[in-house]
Amino acid sequence: MLLNSTNPILLKHTTLSFEIELRRGQCCGLWGENGSGKSSFFYYLKSQGHKIFKQSKVAFLTQNPLNPLGHLNGVDLIKFLQTFLGESFDANLWHKFLNDFPLWKELILRPISKLSGGEAQLLKVMSTFVQKAQYYFLDEPAQHLDQEKRNYLVELIEGKKLQHSSFLVTDHYQDFLLEVSEEMYEFILKENCARISKKIRHEVLS
Repeated sequence: MLLNSTNPILLKHTTLSFEIELRRGQCCGLWGENGSGKSSFFYYLKSQGHKIFKQSKVAFLTQNPLNPLGHLNGVDLIKFLQTFLGESFDANLWHKFLNDFPLWKELILRPISKLSGGEAQLLKVMSTFVQKAQYYFLDEPAQHLDQEKRNYLVELIEGKKLQHSSFLVTDHYQDFLLEVSEEMYEFILKENCARISKKIRHEVLS
C-alpha cells in the first residue's frame, strides 16, 4: 500500500507532504523528534481511515491514555474487544500473553487507573495486537516499557509480520526502530512545513 499526499495536508498549523510504501509483512519505522508532528500524522490517518484503507482491517495504537476508562479493568476492556471484534479478536494471542506473564492474571482485575505507566502501556499494546489486522499503526509503542517488555513487543511485531501484516511504527529512539523495521523514514519539521523523507539504513546509523 502506498500512503501519499497528492497535495500537502494541514496538521494543526503545519502543512505536511508524505509518501510511504507499506510492504506486505514488513515494518516501516518513522523517526522524528518529540513534538515534530508524528502523533498528529497518525490521528490524521485514523480520521481518514475509511477513505485510505477502504475494506482493509487496520489497528491503531495512539498516544491516548487508558486512564479515562476509570474504574474499568483489563477484563472489562478485553471483553469489550471480544464483543466488538468478533472473529477478528485473536484469543490465542491473548491467552499466550497471560501464560507468558502469569502476573497479569491478577493485574487485569485491577482498575486501569491504578496500573503503573508501564502496565497501562503493555495493556494498550496487547489490546492493539489482539486485533487481527492487515495494517498496524503504532505510535511510540515502547514508551514506559522495561527491556523485557520491549523484547516482547519486538516478538509481537515479528510474529505479525510472519502472518503478512504490515506496520508503520513511530518513535524518537532510533535503536528500537532499527530493530523492528526493514525501511526507515524521517519526519522533518521546518518552520510550518513538514515532510516525511525515506532514509537508507546507513544514513540512520551515521
